[in-house]
Amino acid sequence: MGDLFRGLPAAKGQKQGQDRGGFPMDREERRRRRILRQIRDLTRRKRKCEMARYSLQTQKNRESARIQEWERESMGLRGREITNNVVILNRNEGNCASRFREDFVQCREYMDGKNREAENFTEALQDLIDRIQDKADELQERIDALYDEL
Repeated sequence: MGDLFRGLPAAKGQKQGQDRGGFPMDREERRRRRILRQIRDLTRRKRKCEMARYSLQTQKNRESARIQEWERESMGLRGREITNNVVILNRNEGNCASRFREDFVQCREYMDGKNREAENFTEALQDLIDRIQDKADELQERIDALYDEL
């Protein structure tokens, strides 16, 4: 009857050293259950790592898409004739055109700076993703080693 419950988690109220049928467990059975409990705990931790990695990867992909979108828009604006050449017909128009050109350049420089910050952020996310993946791999190695002990 003791073999019937072999490998199952301990029931509530179960005494230490007894299986689910109330029969005493031998040393090997206790060792086996301890290993299975460790495997469950490590598997839970690995699953949390994988969920965090997936979430961070999704965020990194979103940020990368935004960076690429800004780069396309920026190249488009830089290539347009209207943003590079200003035709001045009178003095008022000339003042406005000069001001527009200065504002446009400042805005573009500001956005380029923000884009660089976003690139640094995505690099930091990738570093974090890599570290989480390393941790998940380490946990998997420990799980495999515990399965080998069974």
